[in-house]
Amino acid sequence: MGEFEKRTKKIVRNTFLNIERNGSNFKQAKETSHRSLEIHKEEIIEDYLAEGMDIDERWNEIWNEYNKSDQFHEYLVQGAVLTCTQAMLEPFFFESVESIFLDKMEGSSSHLKAYREILNANKSINEKMIKLHDGFDESEYDRKLTNLVVSEKNVSINNLSYATVKDAERDVNIIPFRCNCAQKIYGESELEYILDHLEDCKENGVCKYLMWLNEEWDNMPIDTQNNTQGYLKIVDGMVSTDAQENASASEGITRTSVLFCRRGGLIVPLTSGQEFIMVREMNDDIVIASSTGRLTWEQMKMNAEYIYSYLSASGWSMEAICGVLGNMYRESKMNPGIWQQNNIIKEGYGLIQWTPATKYLDSKFFSTDYFSAIYLGNEEKYMDANNITEYCPQELMNSQLDYLIHTMKTGEGEWLTNNTQRFYDKLSLSDGVSGKISGEEYMASTDAPRDLALIFNACYERSGDGTMLLEERVMAAEAWYQYFLNEDIGEEDFP
Repeated sequence: MGEFEKRTKKIVRNTFLNIERNGSNFKQAKETSHRSLEIHKEEIIEDYLAEGMDIDERWNEIWNEYNKSDQFHEYLVQGAVLTCTQAMLEPFFFESVESIFLDKMEGSSSHLKAYREILNANKSINEKMIKLHDGFDESEYDRKLTNLVVSEKNVSINNLSYATVKDAERDVNIIPFRCNCAQKIYGESELEYILDHLEDCKENGVCKYLMWLNEEWDNMPIDTQNNTQGYLKIVDGMVSTDAQENASASEGITRTSVLFCRRGGLIVPLTSGQEFIMVREMNDDIVIASSTGRLTWEQMKMNAEYIYSYLSASGWSMEAICGVLGNMYRESKMNPGIWQQNNIIKEGYGLIQWTPATKYLDSKFFSTDYFSAIYLGNEEKYMDANNITEYCPQELMNSQLDYLIHTMKTGEGEWLTNNTQRFYDKLSLSDGVSGKISGEEYMASTDAPRDLALIFNACYERSGDGTMLLEERVMAAEAWYQYFLNEDIGEEDFP
């Protein structure tokens, strides 16, 4: 069993232990949130100890970052795994006027009609044990789990959209669990509803017919004396850390958040949905960055594979990705931390060698939205960049790729199609290929990687390369394309 599987199993086990020890009330909500917090705290300590780091002296500083940023991947995103404190696999019992076993009435609409007539005639409800379902095998444990669906998908990390307290609508954000509910039926209308859908309840449980959720998630109160920034908020397509300035914006939700079901249950997160990010971070070599030196061929391949996966998940075509990779190979050799001239911010920086470097370094993508404040705020911007290169290479890569995607969009000012013919005069496009496409059209294009490398250079890079150096971009793009087609491609195939 891998590290991630062990961790997830521990989270699930500890969360359910906590659920079983508490009643379904506000006290349970508070205790469940605090227990979730302790579980996550234990994970963070384990991670630091695994790195051989003594964090006793820095613990308060680290812990204060918990809600200020998403450094520890606690904020919920699309796909977070949820459960309910009242979810169960055991048979469902409910109140009835007669001791009628419903499983004897399977498939008989006339029996159901007769039962409703009895119900209408007799309003005195006596508690009876009526089996609705014979119970589930424990191998069907995942019936007690569901995945969070995020409504507003304009803010994301690694292409997974952040959730807010507003993501609480049944059948939209919360798909009902395929299990039974530990709470009894309390009214005739609920009983009628179950009877009308009896066969489906026997197959999929009663949760989908009884779930009644609050309008918003509840976040655990924060000690504002020690954490004045509060929870991250979603503002105008970005994650904000200024709680007071954006008081009307929707708060993000974390693994300590809970959502009340008015029938007595609590929807609680088992994971944040960022597990694949955690898995990547368990491999120290998933992203390599250096502020001073060239990467090895193996490191370049590793970064190229990461970039390919990231852009592919954003909807880019294989050809478009390889066109960009050809340009990145020419500009940075796939190194997100490299300077054109060491620490000179007026020159180029990063995967694309944005020039001046402050184009990227002064953007909203180089901020606490991506990086812990621990690494930011030095007297010189290049010091921040070099710290992040050393300690947070994956976050640096993610930030630059998100910046690239954002600045290629129409209206952002970086993707320009006017005055591009001067670039194509140096090395022409293939017959029938248009060099005046939008950034969005580029991302989906299936034109040859050769042509897309030239289009990216003309519309985004706008380099001063002559014909020979443009041919290097083309050669690299075609080599990456063959590489991702699983051809036998090595460093000798690149310029």
